[in-house]
Amino acid sequence: MLASGVLDAFEHVRSLALTLPLLTKFAIGMAIIVGIPPLSRLCRLPAMVGLLLAGVVIGPHVLDVFGEQTPIAEFFADLGKLLLMFAIGLEIDLALFRKAQNRAILFGPP
Repeated sequence: MLASGVLDAFEHVRSLALTLPLLTKFAIGMAIIVGIPPLSRLCRLPAMVGLLLAGVVIGPHVLDVFGEQTPIAEFFADLGKLLLMFAIGLEIDLALFRKAQNRAILFGPP
């Protein structure tokens, strides 16, 4: 009984989200990028985890905010990949990387 109510609520939100103009969808994406990191820090989670969870929720498998025409979703996906790679690059310990440099070159991408 409760599960069908939740599914109906998701379907209602999804149908409303599909009718939004592209600029509004972009504004929602920007609000998520700005608003989720402080909220995730309040929950004692890293900001990246919060952004990944928000991406799953607004993505095509839950709410599908961006719908079939996905230029904005693709933009945010690319932006998320770049942000994730940048954050991982900041976390690399260069001294440890230099110790394993030969193995990294051997097993790294061509």
